[in-house]
Amino acid sequence: MIQEHRLKLPERLCLYGMGAILLILLFRLFDSFTLDESGMIYVLSLPAKVAFEEYTRNLPMLSLYEAFMWIWLRLVGTAEFLVRIPSIVFFLATLLAIYRIARIQLERKHALLTCLIATATPQVQVFATTARPYMMTIFFCTLSLLQFAKWHEKPSSKNLLNGGAWLAMAVFTKIFAVTQLAMIAPLVWLKGKREDRFKNMLALIVLPAMAAAVQLPLVIHFQKNAHMHMFTRQPPGFRYFQHLVLEPIFTVEVWGAIAALLILRLLNRQEDRFKNWKFFWALGFMALTTPVLIGLATWATGTFLLSGKYAVAAYLPAILLAGFLAATATQLKFAFPFICLHLGFVGALSAASLPSEKENWRRAFQLARNTEAERAPTLLLHTGFFETQFKEFEGSGFLLSPALVYKVPGPVLAVPAYGKNELISWIEKNLKQGGIASDRRPLLFISKRPMAQKKALLIAEMLGWGITGIEFDQTQVWWIFPPH
Repeated sequence: MIQEHRLKLPERLCLYGMGAILLILLFRLFDSFTLDESGMIYVLSLPAKVAFEEYTRNLPMLSLYEAFMWIWLRLVGTAEFLVRIPSIVFFLATLLAIYRIARIQLERKHALLTCLIATATPQVQVFATTARPYMMTIFFCTLSLLQFAKWHEKPSSKNLLNGGAWLAMAVFTKIFAVTQLAMIAPLVWLKGKREDRFKNMLALIVLPAMAAAVQLPLVIHFQKNAHMHMFTRQPPGFRYFQHLVLEPIFTVEVWGAIAALLILRLLNRQEDRFKNWKFFWALGFMALTTPVLIGLATWATGTFLLSGKYAVAAYLPAILLAGFLAATATQLKFAFPFICLHLGFVGALSAASLPSEKENWRRAFQLARNTEAERAPTLLLHTGFFETQFKEFEGSGFLLSPALVYKVPGPVLAVPAYGKNELISWIEKNLKQGGIASDRRPLLFISKRPMAQKKALLIAEMLGWGITGIEFDQTQVWWIFPPH
């Protein structure tokens, strides 16, 4: 990252802060899998043809990441730490690319400070420690933005073509990255020479557009069939739009520190030391484009796109924007050490306080294995996120995934999110078909949902059985057992 050998105190503080945060993040790679991770692992553990059909039929989101991980799992197995190694590697590679982008505009210490901001960003920390496509997407988006930054300094269609190629890779990884095209295209049109506009736009757009076109059939299929990502009522547009646009990508503490120091810098009226204010305003435009587009799409279609994960293309320009602001603020002599220590502390605290054990399915399913060891057969009824009232998901591998990844014995059945009357009918049918009532097998009911208690009590009442349970780390475990 740094070619020069001699480091001054501000630069050392940035590196120490990043090192401390990264060390904590490495320990978080051992956490229990999330439901999304276990779903991916289950499907990618299947033969290639079956895994392809599962990803394109039930959850149509096949990408470069899934193709890469299908190979990776066969090389390293399914241990939590090993499955997450690619994400942390993509994170480190992203930091190198961020440093190169920032270095075009900023001094070395401010480029390192920008990397520290990226390392301290809570959502980026989650991406870096989770076996999901988002960190790989950010990496490709970063390489694309690096080419745009080079073009911004010295316009060349070659840079835009390279940027378009990296952006196409990002779109193949997570289609939401296509919003970066909406960020960059207007700026390329406005900044480039009039006679080069068509050539520049063609170089930038053609490859990402082709990638989006290839993904489009999956998106349409997903829109029609994957109803768990649909609102059941009309979304109150402005509230969702406001949530995405105004919700800070960084913690309040980080933004607060930068804002306070920026005010001090403006009051002090020192000369700016970074090179290009136009690039600063371009980053501001880019940081807002993605959440605005996603907010408008959510409002217009009712499709549940309102998630910080889906605004993945907005993280990098926001981080770089924060780096520019910090570069301005830290012209004051005391400011740089203060903001470095602050970011290091906040970032380390954030990394250490990521959701405990992720979703802690490992511990929940250990209870199921213990129950089996005590010769009490179990039936897992409730897996959480993939409970759904839509029939196309019944029997899907994703419904079975957490139990299979953590090797829970016995059949697995997910309880759907029906209303009470529909739920009673559904339970009666499945209790009879499964022979639960006649076999008098104890049930183990594990859930991440707040409504789990009501459903567990309803099942116990319908069977006339006893029930007891505990809750830990936002996971509820209920035992439903026949009377002696």
